[in-house]
Amino acid sequence: MTGPERFPVRFERAGVRRRAPLAKAARALLAEGLDALGQPEAQVSMLFCGEARIRQLKRDWFGEDRATDVLSFPSGEGPREYLGDLALCVPFAARQAVEAEKSAPEEMALLLVHGLLHLLGHDHDTAERKKAMWAEQRRLLKLPAARAFAEMAWEAGNE
Repeated sequence: MTGPERFPVRFERAGVRRRAPLAKAARALLAEGLDALGQPEAQVSMLFCGEARIRQLKRDWFGEDRATDVLSFPSGEGPREYLGDLALCVPFAARQAVEAEKSAPEEMALLLVHGLLHLLGHDHDTAERKKAMWAEQRRLLKLPAARAFAEMAWEAGNE
């Protein structure tokens, strides 16, 4: 299974004018990342959304009434083909990119990799686990699909 079947993508008020290139780049990044992580058959769904939606998800699932950049919803424990869902807040990521002096696609590539690692059980709740997760993020962000995602043309706007 490849493409849209393996990595379904939805957009909800994400402020993205050109959705197809973003979805294609995200699918390529996830596919290459999962291959590098030894999960070549794994599936992930993605939601690119606005702040109201990510805030609602954060409140409903984590009990925190605030927006965030990315959320991961693992499907369960143990080996599995369907890893879970990622929700990425495009406007939040775009603001973080400006603060970090990066492009929005660079920040979104990092967030997709970060969320993917959470789906696979990585966390940053201790110094040791954070160090390991950040090392994996750096490794995955060097993959060709991650570099291509980070360099893609970005066009934000009203939907």
